Amino acid sequence: MKIYSNQADNFIRNLKPGNGTAVLIYGPDAGAVKDFRQKFISKIIPDKDAMAVREFTSDAIKDDPASLLDEIAARSFFAESRVIVIDFAATIAEPVMQALENIPDDLLIIITAAELGKESKLRKFFEAHKTFAALPCYKEDERSIRAAIAQKFRDAGVKADADAMNFLSSNLGEDKGITNNELEKILLYLGEQKSLAYEEVLELLADSSELTLNDITSSVALRDLKKLEKSLTRAFAEHMNAVPILRSVAWQFQRLASARMMAQNGMGIDSALQAMRPPLYAKQLDQFKAALNKWNAPQLKKALAVITTAELDAKAGALDSDMVCRNALLKLAVGS
Repeated sequence: MKIYSNQADNFIRNLKPGNGTAVLIYGPDAGAVKDFRQKFISKIIPDKDAMAVREFTSDAIKDDPASLLDEIAARSFFAESRVIVIDFAATIAEPVMQALENIPDDLLIIITAAELGKESKLRKFFEAHKTFAALPCYKEDERSIRAAIAQKFRDAGVKADADAMNFLSSNLGEDKGITNNELEKILLYLGEQKSLAYEEVLELLADSSELTLNDITSSVALRDLKKLEKSLTRAFAEHMNAVPILRSVAWQFQRLASARMMAQNGMGIDSALQAMRPPLYAKQLDQFKAALNKWNAPQLKKALAVITTAELDAKAGALDSDMVCRNALLKLAVGS
């Protein structure tokens, strides 16, 4: 049978040791695969007895298929339940399928794999089976990620502000394991504190280079020469490459140009800002609006041309790339 990630926790809660069964956990979200594998193991062996868990790599089974069958047939004198974990690859399909034919009552077999297409014999077998379970682990959409993050904070009694939640749901979720690690890091940082602000999230999750890039793009857009000089000095001291800096500024100016075009086409400024994708956080909104007021459509078009030329010059290598980047951005900030 096929179960989905939002059904998996309930399925695991209802799983009874001693029923001799198997589960296939697969998909591109390696963090989720690892997380669910551990949940199944903990359910069957709550005392964390490492001796009751045996792991097989695909290479080990390929080299000695009989070793898997021997382990399945073995009986433990010390543990009431056992778990065998198999790291699956297509090259071991036959011995794995054979191993599933006769599972003792004290055993749970967990098979983990990356993406398995619809034509996969193993996937088809598990989906059609009455008691074995196939659990696909795909990347979650932003709504699902947001719901999972919110639940994590509710369980911890933490209230996060809207901008913090927007930032987290937009920047986490590619891998469930990484998402859980980052959330645990936040909760550890908070300690007894029960509120979480956007600035705290940014400080915890964004690395220094990302923060520096944000400072550069905002200072150029706001024509803040003093802040731009300081941010560029820090960027080059951190050995940041000129090309990513210029691309980050270009992306910001493309968004400004997009908002300006929507406004010129009859949409009000506020409506245009609300229509931006990805959306602007509340903390970004005022800053973006202030920047938009400093640039008209022809100026934005010219600015993008300046940035494009600077990127080409920086990549050509004939001139010092840091100097090319600095000169271009300072030129934009002073409005020359």
